[in-house]
Amino acid sequence: MKKLLIISGIIIVIAFIVWGNMSRDKTKLISVQMEAIQRKTIEQVVSAAGNIKPVTEVKLSANVSSEIMDIKVVEGDQVISGQILVILDSLRYSAIVSQSRSALNAANASFEKVKSEFDRASRLFDNNLISNQELEALEATYKLSVSNVEQSRARLEQSLDDLHKTILKSPMNGTVTAVRKETGEMALGSMFQADVILIISDLSEMEVIVDVDETDVVDIDLNNKVKIEVDAIPDLTLSGFVTQIAKSATSSSGLQQDDIVNYEVRIMIDMSTMTEDILPGMSATSNITTAMSENAIAIPIQSLTARPKNEDNDEEEDGDLSLYTKEKEILEDVVFIAVADTAKNTGFSFGKKKDDIFVIVKKKVEIGISSNNFYELLSGVDEGDLIITGNYKSINKELKNGSKVKKKKRESFRGKKNEDD
Repeated sequence: MKKLLIISGIIIVIAFIVWGNMSRDKTKLISVQMEAIQRKTIEQVVSAAGNIKPVTEVKLSANVSSEIMDIKVVEGDQVISGQILVILDSLRYSAIVSQSRSALNAANASFEKVKSEFDRASRLFDNNLISNQELEALEATYKLSVSNVEQSRARLEQSLDDLHKTILKSPMNGTVTAVRKETGEMALGSMFQADVILIISDLSEMEVIVDVDETDVVDIDLNNKVKIEVDAIPDLTLSGFVTQIAKSATSSSGLQQDDIVNYEVRIMIDMSTMTEDILPGMSATSNITTAMSENAIAIPIQSLTARPKNEDNDEEEDGDLSLYTKEKEILEDVVFIAVADTAKNTGFSFGKKKDDIFVIVKKKVEIGISSNNFYELLSGVDEGDLIITGNYKSINKELKNGSKVKKKKRESFRGKKNEDD
């Protein structure tokens, strides 16, 4: 009888434990993803698109209007300073030079005659043989003749200059990167609008010119390091550094009719990373490193959320209600840390692993710089803590201090469920 009572007692205890476990199992667990916090190098980057261009580029145009008689180079040719590149029709300008030279000769001849007459009149005046009025008239004629000579000489010099401009020479050593006109076309010389015939570039120094949004340009400094991805060569990454940040903005209209404000940033390319396949004008994406933190405690970007300061207080604490309400409206950056549910993981688990169930601890954090995937953590959590990384709904709405969660299992490509490491 005594033995039967003992057995009955054991059965009752076991039944009670089973009932307790089943009761607790009825609590709905939130399924989440988590990972251990690690240290990483976090690199804050500003990305901007632009084009590769030579640092020095000269657009060669004519200063006089004339027909193009000969273009002596083609795209890709190497040229040196002073080399003849383009010859324009000089016939009209040669004729003008001849006319100007003849006009100067005539002016000189007239000057010599007037000068002789003025010298003779001066001697006669000294001997009181002519009046002062006659001398002044001859002096005026003499001065006019001097002016005519000077004007004729200036016209000759101008016509000679125009004649010389019918031969276009290279202003520097470089490469012909564009030929915009052909033999037989007119070259239009204008002070107000350049009629470009050739473009000569110094390909020994190249840069990327990008437009950076106003919200990002404030983070960029001169000499920031840059990684450059060329769209036409996906496997190639160039190196460079920021050399110039524009002080004036450029604006363009966006889809919503609001002006998009950008600032031009110039990036010098490290020519040791260049290849012959890269040509001026190619599009490129520049990733500008604006800050870096090595060996930093890092959390995934999706783990951070903003929650009301006192959302976990179910009851009003002592003090002014309005102050409490205001504190409820203040948002703070938080993450959720998972700790083992020791209460759940003791006793009989009936098929569940002991580390299946976790309790959530909400942690207020202070963040530093960010990369594309991680935030730098300045305070609030420690390396090795299990941080909740998903899903979005859980992090931003469902999780609270004390929430019970289970580690979400994901399916592999074969359909089997594997636990996240």
